[in-house]
Amino acid sequence: MRRHVIAALRLSTSIAMLASATAIAQEYHPSEATELAKASQNPVGDMVSVPLQVNFLSGGGLGDGTIYALNLQPVLPLSIGQGWNVIARPIVPYTNAPDARDGAYGLGDIQLQLFFAPAQSADVMWGVGPFFSFPTATNDGARTGAWGLGPALVGVRQSGAFVLGALLTHLWTFADYENELPNISLLTLQPFINFNFSDGWALNFSPILTGNWTAPDGEQYTIPLGLGFTKVTGVAGQPLSLSAHYYRNVVHPEDGGTDNLRLQLTFLFPSR
Repeated sequence: MRRHVIAALRLSTSIAMLASATAIAQEYHPSEATELAKASQNPVGDMVSVPLQVNFLSGGGLGDGTIYALNLQPVLPLSIGQGWNVIARPIVPYTNAPDARDGAYGLGDIQLQLFFAPAQSADVMWGVGPFFSFPTATNDGARTGAWGLGPALVGVRQSGAFVLGALLTHLWTFADYENELPNISLLTLQPFINFNFSDGWALNFSPILTGNWTAPDGEQYTIPLGLGFTKVTGVAGQPLSLSAHYYRNVVHPEDGGTDNLRLQLTFLFPSR
C-alpha cells in the first residue's frame, strides 16, 4: 500500500503545483486563517483547492476487514463571463474495496461534478450542473462497468461564524459493457455545518448520506452521524487545511461498515 500512497501524494503535489501556476496565489498570513477556512468550506467559491482525502471504513458487515479509500478531489473554478463561474470538482478514488474473492487495490470510477454558479459573492450562494461517472475502475470491488450521469445541486449560506449548506447528487448508470453488474440509481446528500473559531479552527458536521434505490428493501440507506474539526495553517508560505472526522453509520446495508475515519490535507490557492 505504501507505494500507492506515495504515488497519490506525488500526483496531488503535481496538481497542486499546476494549480499554483495557474491561480493568482498569495502567501499564507495567520491573520487571514479564519477567512481562509470559511472560503475553503464553500463548494462554489472562487478559490482553487486540492484536497487529498483518506477514508478508513471498518466494523459492521466488514467483520475484521477495513476498506481504505484515497480520494484526490481538486476544486477548479473558472470564469465563463457574464457574471458566471463553472466549478469543476473531479474525484479520483484509489481504493482497496474487497470483491467476492479478496481485497485488492486499484482505481475506482472517476467522477466529475460541474457546477454553474453566479460569480458575485453573496451570503447565499448556489450552483447546479451535471454529474458524470466514467468506467475507469481497475479494482473489481469498486467497478460499476458502466457510464453514469445525473444532476448535481449545491447551496451555501454564510452567517457570522457559520458556513451552512448541502450538496445533492443523483447518479444513474447506463451503457453497461459488463452485463453481470447491476445498474445503479444512487442518491447522495452531504449536508454541512461549519462553526469557525479564531486562528483558523473550525468544528464540522458533514456526513455523507446515501440512498441506493436498486438495493433490496432494508439495504438501501446509509446514514452516518459524527463530527470533525479543521485547522487552516501554512507551511513555507503555502496555505493548508488539515481535517479529521469520525462518523458512525447508524443505518447501513447488512454488509456495510459502521465506523468511518476521514482524514484530509488540502492545498489552498486563494486569489488576491
